[in-house]
Amino acid sequence: MPFPKRFARTVALLSGAVALLCAPRALAAQRGASEFTRQIVLVAPFRTSGADPKLGRRAAERLRTFLQRRVDRREAYVFGDDSSEVILERAGFQPGDPVPDEDVVIVARRLRADEVVVGSATAVPGGVELRAELLLVRDPRRRQPLPPVRGADAHAAADSLSTLLLRARVQHPRLRRCENLSRDGRPRDAAREAEAGIREYPASTLLPLCLAELMIGTSGAHDSALTLAERVLARDSASIIAAVVRAQALELAGRAEDAASGWARVLALRGDSLELAVIGVERLLQLRRPLLAAEAVPRLLEQHPGDAWLRRQLFRAQHELARWEPAAALGDSLEATDAEFRADSNFAVRHVEALRWVGDTLAAVSKSARAARQHPGDARLYLQYVQLVGAEQGVALARGLARFPHEAPFRLLAAQSARASGDRAVERASLAAAVAADPTLAQGHLRIAELWFLDGVVDSAVAAVVRAPRAGAGAETVRAYALARGVQLLRAATDSAPASYRAPVALIALADSIDSRDDSRGLLAAAGLQGARSELVVAARGGGCDGLRRAETGLTDVAAVLARGVGAGSAADELRQAQAALQAAVRESHRRSCDG
Repeated sequence: MPFPKRFARTVALLSGAVALLCAPRALAAQRGASEFTRQIVLVAPFRTSGADPKLGRRAAERLRTFLQRRVDRREAYVFGDDSSEVILERAGFQPGDPVPDEDVVIVARRLRADEVVVGSATAVPGGVELRAELLLVRDPRRRQPLPPVRGADAHAAADSLSTLLLRARVQHPRLRRCENLSRDGRPRDAAREAEAGIREYPASTLLPLCLAELMIGTSGAHDSALTLAERVLARDSASIIAAVVRAQALELAGRAEDAASGWARVLALRGDSLELAVIGVERLLQLRRPLLAAEAVPRLLEQHPGDAWLRRQLFRAQHELARWEPAAALGDSLEATDAEFRADSNFAVRHVEALRWVGDTLAAVSKSARAARQHPGDARLYLQYVQLVGAEQGVALARGLARFPHEAPFRLLAAQSARASGDRAVERASLAAAVAADPTLAQGHLRIAELWFLDGVVDSAVAAVVRAPRAGAGAETVRAYALARGVQLLRAATDSAPASYRAPVALIALADSIDSRDDSRGLLAAAGLQGARSELVVAARGGGCDGLRRAETGLTDVAAVLARGVGAGSAADELRQAQAALQAAVRESHRRSCDG
């Protein structure tokens, strides 16, 4: 934090004050070493609301005097009036002026203070209300709010506040042990100190933070860290450390939506911190919440004008939101001014895509060609180039296949080209190479199946559908295709050829395995019944017992499907009746022909 210019004339005074502090510390050392160095406490003038500008000063004076009398001098030293208010006045503040907490912390650091009490004094009906908190100078983000107190006057309120402050300072030894043990790599001992301190002072916001930071770094302890962070935020809603721990814990718990809201809260609390801005925006983008990132970054840029990293992340967010015009414009600006943007092929891919979507084909082709040349090993850039060059696509595609033989997108382009020319064999081979490189390409598997169907090779077509992914974005497409083709094959099957029912049953069963619904279960039951009937018909003509056994197995499967439900109404009843009738017929035929 830069030292304000108005403090320049107080450097000599501060140096003198620091020298005065050496005596109390040296005296404490002479009296015998204690576990911790004696703490130096600064009570800053309280901010004042109301007609009496000296109200806050009187409250701070009284609190300071009270603490000097009651604090254990071996454990802490409280600055006198000349060490705080006079220094602040000579630093440019007039009596009664509100002193920002950041400036108080700067003065405290120059005075080598360890703790600072800041607060406000307000005239209320019947007396004075004081609100205060204790800040740790080594990290002012760590603070202990105190409950508001009221008194008949500033002195009475300050006396009540002093009792609360002394009570709050009881946690300090445990806190310092927690911090030291954690730093020494002894997290369990550190946690025990924090837990003991919380039991001693349940209102603590400092010890839960120390414990939460230990938990967030411990595998499987994120729920405990979340509880502790929310406990602190309930007492101090502006605690940035608790807000960060909460967001991290929610992310570890897999609660992406809540975690994103948590990171947005972090950015709203401390947008002035570029370090936190970098972390928060990156987490929002990683959590796939580009809208929150796009809303936050412009506000952050107001506090960090022109920051290149933030502008790059805004470009990422605009791209992910498909806001092509602002993405293209920002990409053009970054291309001209930001070397890191130009050096990253990921940004080049996004920039070309944005230019393409806004219709600036010439700029897209130019940028694509430069990027493909700058990043010769990036298949995505060359693919964009191939797609953009148009008239040269055939030559460019051949070069792309030679350069990136195992990249699925190029194989898909080759399949499209072969399809346009009517070459099924080349199309099928190109698609096979594409799905081998990327098995998640559902449309690739289904197109291979369709080609086999067109060639009349049903078993190979069914095998291709079976290899298609059954989860993810393409699962519903695979289900719908398997169901439609299964119904088509079912209609073409005949009772004289039981084998003709096996492919439709397999396809409908595959669709049902992806997402079992009434429609797929009903079709699966109907297909199974028709297959069993076909086996029975052929067996009656002398087909033998093997067909009857296959019919029995098929009917058992149909019974299991019916048990899972095929909807309500007459159609469901008819399926159950047909299953029962066929089951009886098959058993009777088996008894007569096979049980002899």
